[in-house]
Amino acid sequence: MSDHVRARIRDAVVAVLSGTEMRVYPMRRMPLQAAQLPALLVYTLAEDSAVETMSGPRFLARDLDLVVEGVAQDNDDLEGKLDRLAVIIETRLGTALNDPTSTLRGLARAGSLVRTEIGMRPPQSPDEAGTGHIVTTFRVNYRTRSDNPELNT
Repeated sequence: MSDHVRARIRDAVVAVLSGTEMRVYPMRRMPLQAAQLPALLVYTLAEDSAVETMSGPRFLARDLDLVVEGVAQDNDDLEGKLDRLAVIIETRLGTALNDPTSTLRGLARAGSLVRTEIGMRPPQSPDEAGTGHIVTTFRVNYRTRSDNPELNT
């Protein structure tokens, strides 16, 4: 059995970002140590679907909210670090979504950045430094058959 197209899109994003100088993790929650930072977390939040055809087989247009979260250790240049992470994320994904030869573009019909959130997490213990987070959400459109979410159409 193969994977849901959504999982393959997530894997393709991990591959696109893996060529950077930071670690990339295909999961939402990862306890990160200072030595692992900066890091990128790739996960999905939600997906809207709409029927495109009324007769069988039905095709579903899907709009996936895919998140790439950049995490950096808090210091004097935290905002600058987070902005540099955003440049890497936006450039790499923007390029892959527009390149008809990329694996990501082969799975997705379209995609673009729709939201960016920036925040901080205070230290959880006296020995730990706080972290900053830049959470970029991309809306990725893809299509499957209603009876086969593993088949990209």
